[in-house]
Order: sequence, then C-alpha cells, then structure tokens
Amino acid sequence: AYWDRDLICRFANRQFCEWLRLDAAALIGRRSDSVFDVDTQRLLQPYIDGALAGTPQVFERSESGVDGERHWRLVQFFPVWREAAVAGFIVLGT
Repeated sequence: AYWDRDLICRFANRQFCEWLRLDAAALIGRRSDSVFDVDTQRLLQPYIDGALAGTPQVFERSESGVDGERHWRLVQFFPVWREAAVAGFIVLGT
C-alpha cells in the first residue's frame, strides 16, 4: 500500500486489502486515522513518523487472523522520496 504525507491511502493491492479485511473502495482515499482504531493508530504512529522523517521502519506485529489464531507479521514502512522531500511511504507486510 502507499500512504501519502497526509496519511491518505493512495494505493492498496489485493493482499493489503485482505490483510485489513477491507475492499479497496473502503480504503483508498481515506486517512489512516479513519481506517484504524485509536489503539492501532497509536501503535503505528511512531513508525509512521519515522518513515515520514525518511528512515525505513521495520517491526513485528501480532494480530488475530480470520481463523482465530494469533499470527505474527513483519511490517516494513519505506519512505518514498520526491526530489528532496518524503512524499509518503510504502507499507509491506509478510
């Protein structure tokens, strides 16, 4: 997925949408704080801030899957530079 500097989702592939259990129409064009609950946004904010400051972020996250089991994900936020400024960041999760 790609989130711009204003934290608006501009692109999300099928896998990312499935991960969040949302369809693209419910995700693209929305701010992160309207997609994620307050606790999740608070957890992600330091990584978002780091990515927007130009530093790649890597962290693990535990969440429950549709199967009811706990799953660990490796999440990465990569800054996207345009000219000399960070324009947003790409999210990758495994």
